[in-house]
Amino acid sequence: MTNIILEIEQRNDDNNAYLKDNAQAVLKMANKLFVPKMGDDALGNDDYREWLFKEDKAFAEYMYDEMGKPNKKGISKPIMGQHKKNIFGGIKTIATDNEGFLEWANQFDIGNEVSSLAKVTASINKYAKSLEPKTETGAGDETGAGDETGAGDETGENETIENAKPSLEQIAQELLKRFTPDECVKLSEMLYDMACENASDEAIEKVA
Repeated sequence: MTNIILEIEQRNDDNNAYLKDNAQAVLKMANKLFVPKMGDDALGNDDYREWLFKEDKAFAEYMYDEMGKPNKKGISKPIMGQHKKNIFGGIKTIATDNEGFLEWANQFDIGNEVSSLAKVTASINKYAKSLEPKTETGAGDETGAGDETGAGDETGENETIENAKPSLEQIAQELLKRFTPDECVKLSEMLYDMACENASDEAIEKVA
């Protein structure tokens, strides 16, 4: 009997090797696809979508796999679903950090599970963190003033602040009060791009 799980994982390994073996070609294409979004004259979402459909229709149809909500005129426009946004996030990471991508692609200690550009950002960040010097615990960490006897700790000040932190839902509701729905959508995209730089693979996959 064929082990379907083994077959899937072997294909994943093959795709990872294909991605890394063709890093230069991937880099060239990512730069080409993202350059309209860079600089002072960067294209907005609508203009970029129009550009991509003219430049590479097959890829555009693949990326814009969902339809957005109708506007005031009742017109719906193609949009990227969450997984395709993750792929585009990978394209952005590669295009804005060519050197970091090539360093990641030329090593095989970290990132060997990546078979899609949707996971490239998180894996490159993980690799970059692995290169950071390890900090050793100093003597002051155990005996430093304030760790055990600081006034804030005894009075429970830190705990009070932590308990007072609003929930994510409360934050979202407050933002909706202050900004229009369109502005909130734009804000969510910005937050996602920024958070992916340090978020864990598990957190990113949950919204994929």
